[in-house]
Amino acid sequence: MFETDVLNPTKGSRPGLAVAGIISMAAAAFLFFSTRQLIPDIAWLLEGSRRWLDGQQLYRDIIEVNPPMAFYTAVALSGGILSGPAYIAGNCIALALSSLWVLRLRGPYAAFAALAAMLLGGLTDFGQRDHLALIFVIPFLFAGSARFPERVALGLWAFIGVGLKPHLLAIPIAAALARAVLDKSMRPLVAPELVSLGIASAAYLCLAFLLHPAYFADIVPLARFVYGAYGSPVKVELAGLSVVLVLVGGLALLLGERRTVPLAAAMLAGLASFYLQGRNWSYHFVPALGLGILLSILLARHHRAALPLAVVLCAGQLVRGPHQPMPSAPFSERSVAVLSAHVFAAYPRAVHNATRYPALWTLPGAWNALNDPGRSATDRERARRILEHERAIIRADILRDRPDAIYAHANRTKRYFRRPFDYMEFLGPLPGYRFVGRRENEGYVYDVYRRE
Repeated sequence: MFETDVLNPTKGSRPGLAVAGIISMAAAAFLFFSTRQLIPDIAWLLEGSRRWLDGQQLYRDIIEVNPPMAFYTAVALSGGILSGPAYIAGNCIALALSSLWVLRLRGPYAAFAALAAMLLGGLTDFGQRDHLALIFVIPFLFAGSARFPERVALGLWAFIGVGLKPHLLAIPIAAALARAVLDKSMRPLVAPELVSLGIASAAYLCLAFLLHPAYFADIVPLARFVYGAYGSPVKVELAGLSVVLVLVGGLALLLGERRTVPLAAAMLAGLASFYLQGRNWSYHFVPALGLGILLSILLARHHRAALPLAVVLCAGQLVRGPHQPMPSAPFSERSVAVLSAHVFAAYPRAVHNATRYPALWTLPGAWNALNDPGRSATDRERARRILEHERAIIRADILRDRPDAIYAHANRTKRYFRRPFDYMEFLGPLPGYRFVGRRENEGYVYDVYRRE
């Protein structure tokens, strides 16, 4: 979507040093992130993918709200190994390739700006799906200086990231719309990279319908009904960074430069996507933040007014720091059933979690709807049927697998539940298990039941 400043962006520079620098920084990122505890969502996706490759059926034996692309990328990026280090290595290889692609299209300055955007933007949520979207979409935004076959390839490369979630498509579309306005032409809307991205998205949608009909028939309607229970207030630091992003985008639009306006539109689309999702989770913020860092660094090269904004964005992300371990259930057994609405309660520590869920994500929304007098009788009846169905599945999983222990989140007030909810009371007696006490980890209390 951008044009190069000169015919040869690396003329007068030493591209060999730039290549070595990019590869070295990617290797350093691998050494850093591969030694840290995996983010719970990623640990679950690797575990879910292992179950899938072992023969379990997605969206039947594995109850997950994310579309199939999440599992495809977990397998691909880890080379089928599905270990934490292998997955992190795949992410680092992808960000190195994206940076090298930008190096080819726009030269060293833009390449290292892109690398900074991918590393700093994803610092707190490295390897999350939204971070992957940032990694794979950045070269697409510089496609204007490439030839036709390469532009097609850039669209396919971008699909790997933005195909993970439908709303992420707003990022490349916003960049194309901005370019169309600048050119006063519809041609950017049929550019090779955008057409190939659209074709790949349509093909993936058709393939997903054929291979995973349960996702559309069961998971999507269920998620639309219950998933609204999830979410949290906007964190103060994200609200502050949002203001800086708006300032960066406003400065780029005010300057009106053809090289940066499409990127500003893409960033603002990512920011709008964060707020429209309504969950306010930090990893949803990654695309907007990463694109904002990239945009501010590019602007700062020629406009001093952008330099303080770039410093604030980079420093703010460094202060937030990398992902910190979450308070998982305090178990030591190899085989457990963790009853919680939080993925971090079981992952990444669980060797085997007996339920088919990453967390019991269906329960809070259904429980809230059942106990909400403001909901229609139809909604409450639907919630009751969902709870009965989920209860039967969870009981069947536990009684089939017979894990060594059950850890049930026991705090009276639980996040996402608007009224008190007791997991073991909900499930009813489980033959062969006896209560052995309570354990706590950072304020999260669990009732422990061990197999007799």
